[in-house]
Amino acid sequence: MIAASRHDLGNSYLANATVHENGLSVSFDIYKDALPEPRLVADGFVKWDGCSNWSTTANHMIHFCDLDDIDRFALALKKCYDVASELMAGEADF
Repeated sequence: MIAASRHDLGNSYLANATVHENGLSVSFDIYKDALPEPRLVADGFVKWDGCSNWSTTANHMIHFCDLDDIDRFALALKKCYDVASELMAGEADF
């Protein structure tokens, strides 16, 4: 894998993105910006064909207080696709 880069996904979400060696997928660790430390809420990857897989575990659960929180997280996931497309340098087909 290539070195990770940090990305602001908006709405207090941050991500570390890592391009796989073949350049056809990008892995993400998504954090909620909270003091004193950002909190990991999901991890996963976006592939060249637009497919993606996301995980949460007992150690990093996603919590929503209302529908607006869901919308903010959805926008962060959409931003991951933008970042993946950019980092895959023309290999993305979505």
